[in-house]
Amino acid sequence: MKPSRVVILSYLISLCFTCWASERGQSGPNKNNGGIDISMPESEASLLVTDNLGDRTGITDEGPVADNGRPYREIPRSGYSSYGIASDDPKGMDTSPSQFIEIYAPEKGTYRIHLVGRKNGPFDLQLDTFSSDGSRKPSLRISGAIERSKSIEIEVKYDPAPGVAPVVHSESSISIKS
Repeated sequence: MKPSRVVILSYLISLCFTCWASERGQSGPNKNNGGIDISMPESEASLLVTDNLGDRTGITDEGPVADNGRPYREIPRSGYSSYGIASDDPKGMDTSPSQFIEIYAPEKGTYRIHLVGRKNGPFDLQLDTFSSDGSRKPSLRISGAIERSKSIEIEVKYDPAPGVAPVVHSESSISIKS
């Protein structure tokens, strides 16, 4: 089976972000200056993060980019990538796309994770944060159910200081586990 255009494009986006980061002496969020990593495997929701200034990284349902939404990379030192396994079926993907957002050296403040349902189904995301000294903070697994066209907002208070864990809050019914 040959790779789909979606898989190849996602790989290229990821490669471009890696090259962009390495040009600046950055290898990712586990390097000094802290970081935020969000990964959401095979979810029925779109993934977007907004920072204190209203800058966004991720994808919205403001289509029509391949009917999967509009991508943004406005948060400084951030990247978004996604991949899925496509079929030869003209109806599209065999699997829902896995999505990743990486923010290198984020400012202290509140970050909002926005999920919008593409279909009814579960979501499961992993939140990894890093301190300014490069040490890993406790990982959090956030999960729940989402409905088509409905949104869920998850607030993350991030502080790059070592020993300060992120604080996560949502008005929606979600599960948060460390």
